[in-house]
Amino acid sequence: MGFYLNKIRYQLRPQIQHHKFYIDNRDDRSYIKTMSESTNKDLKRKKLLDQGVLMLTEQGYHGTGLKEILETVNIPKGSFYNYFGSKEEYCAEVITHYIEPFIQRLTNHLQNPQLDGLGALKRYYTELIA
Repeated sequence: MGFYLNKIRYQLRPQIQHHKFYIDNRDDRSYIKTMSESTNKDLKRKKLLDQGVLMLTEQGYHGTGLKEILETVNIPKGSFYNYFGSKEEYCAEVITHYIEPFIQRLTNHLQNPQLDGLGALKRYYTELIA
């Protein structure tokens, strides 16, 4: 019976959403969190990414310290690693966070059946500079 329950726990990893709660299994210990806690973590993560875009575009990778970013968004340094594994991983996600809206906008133009490829690119770049 114990083996079967451990197998089920393993299959439930990393998250199962159920109504307003989700179960997060780590190291065979179950944690139940409300969706508002999850949303709060998502908001803090987004703040970190937004601040990273601002500071990394202004100061560059080597000119931007984690301490400076964390102080700006009021997140303790130890908590940073709950969101990202390293500064390198964080910066890679900052780049992705920055570029996603551009990719989505370009994709929308390219999927427009009324435009050919060149027309889609022209419209995309016209929007960017407008």
